[in-house]
Amino acid sequence: MTGKEAAFERFKGMLEREKLDGLLVYSRGTTNILRPNYFRYITGVRPVGPHNAFLMSRSGKTAVLIQPEWDAARVARQGWVQEVRGTADFTRDVARLPAQLGIKRPLGVVGGNEMTLDLYDGIARKHRIANLDEGFEEIALQRTEEDHAIARRCCEIAEIGFQALLHACRVGAREIELVAETEYAMLKEGADECFILMSSGKRNRAMHPPSDRRLADGDVVILELTPVYQGHFSQLCRTIQLGRPDPVLAEKMDMLKRAFEAGLSEVRAGAPVAGMCKAINKVVSDAGYGEWCYPPHIRTRGHGFGVGSIKPGGVLDEQNRENFRAGQVLVVHPNQFVSEVGYLACGETVLVTETGCERLTDREGKSRLFAAEV
Repeated sequence: MTGKEAAFERFKGMLEREKLDGLLVYSRGTTNILRPNYFRYITGVRPVGPHNAFLMSRSGKTAVLIQPEWDAARVARQGWVQEVRGTADFTRDVARLPAQLGIKRPLGVVGGNEMTLDLYDGIARKHRIANLDEGFEEIALQRTEEDHAIARRCCEIAEIGFQALLHACRVGAREIELVAETEYAMLKEGADECFILMSSGKRNRAMHPPSDRRLADGDVVILELTPVYQGHFSQLCRTIQLGRPDPVLAEKMDMLKRAFEAGLSEVRAGAPVAGMCKAINKVVSDAGYGEWCYPPHIRTRGHGFGVGSIKPGGVLDEQNRENFRAGQVLVVHPNQFVSEVGYLACGETVLVTETGCERLTDREGKSRLFAAEV
């Protein structure tokens, strides 16, 4: 039995335990770093239209309903579900399909928060709905070797994208040109989507979507680079200096690297998330920047993303009461505003294990200030 087949059996078991007749997994077709794409996880197909639903009965019958109608051929070709239907009236047909699969009143729904009100109400009129988002996440946490391989490949793509951006950093280049080179490199390697925030200047205040600003000698470039590959996310946060190295900037980046390493030492299954955040903040506070470690200056010391992560989109800070769990993929980033040099970026993607964590980006532990030649 493959990992995905085992997961499918666990989904059937979840329906048995919850005494539900069936499962409906919905997606409105968007890719969002802060919201898992459950439809892609269970079908293996990237949704592109405005309405996508996977249905499974407790007996194991499955079907997919897609709008627009013409996209059904692609979904059938790329996925494993044999019955794929296209429709021009998704709201009508998704309310009818469960009964055609033998699904009666109790229906588990995943991704219901993405539905429009009329869509949700149309289903609720015929079925008693139970929210299964948390149960789905529990099953997804039992990662397979295939999941790990995809996550590692996604991180390789992030590193390739960063090298393309580093190569493109030169005096006169526009921010938007750097991002174009980076996205091209990652898409060529198989990325589905690319999310990039950055900033450039002598003293950055925050990251933003790329502008048409041209780089100048002595600029500091900060970035948050997040590719998506087969539904999995990775992220790295890096700082680049263009031209002659600034010793003060190098000193502050060394502080962030030490904070990052201190945070990583607290990441392991069963350990509190708050412990990782406190370890990062202690290093930064000991260097004299304690007041800058908390809102409104800094919001979070990392976050989860994708299916089977830690609270995707949730804030990882000293008030977080969750514990890390084996199999979670997340980014740890002690990004920090420093009064002398501005906002700096430092962060990598890790996989939580029973005894610690595995670096998925920056595997050799070289996270540092990167230099670009003029």
